[in-house]
Amino acid sequence: MRGRTILFRVLYWVAVLIVSFAILVGLIMLLESRDSSSVGGVVLSLRW
Repeated sequence: MRGRTILFRVLYWVAVLIVSFAILVGLIMLLESRDSSSVGGVVLSLRW
């Protein structure tokens, strides 16, 4: 019974790491897909 509990804990944390990694990759892809010129335009408009 103890071995099964340890197995479930390991599987739980592996699933948590996979989901966290997927969210991280999704956020990176979202930031990369944004148009960089719009960010530069905001910076230029703030300088004036």
